[in-house]
Parts: sequence; C-alpha cells; structure tokens
Amino acid sequence: MDRGVSPLACRRSSSETPKVSEYRYFEFQAIDRPLSKKEIAELRSYSTRARITPTSFVNEYSWGNFKGDADVWMDKYFDGFLYIVNWVHAF
Repeated sequence: MDRGVSPLACRRSSSETPKVSEYRYFEFQAIDRPLSKKEIAELRSYSTRARITPTSFVNEYSWGNFKGDADVWMDKYFDGFLYIVNWVHAF
C-alpha cells in the first residue's frame, strides 16, 4: 500500500523523543431525570469549557485531563457515559 511517505522518512534518530498527542471525548447523559441547577453548578466547577445542559455534560480535551471521577458522576448525576480516546504518536 502506497501512502506517499517513504518508510525511511519515518525513521528517527535515537536522540529524538516521540511527541504524543491525544484527543479525549467525554459525554455523560441523564435519562431518568434532569439535573438541578445546583447539580449543574457543581459540574461547572470541574470545567469552564464543557457543554452542560439539564440532561448532559460533554467535554473534549486535546491537552489537559478530565477532572471529575466518572464512577462518582455515574452514581450521583448520570445514567449513561461515553468515553472516546485517540492517541497520536509523532516523531
């Protein structure tokens, strides 16, 4: 399969350190009941960038990390959880 890049172009010297990037997507869904204003405020304290509604919390990270505890959040606030991660290694 030709990907347009020579295998030799992908080689790195032993002194190079690979760079790692990652993308993380977190989505929580409340199905049985909507979140209260107090609960939404509690969730907002974990992220200023997240999209938070009475039925969901969605956040994407390229740098940094999720500051909550998914297990606790599932017990306390939500009924469903989706987590997607994509690791990219570049030399």
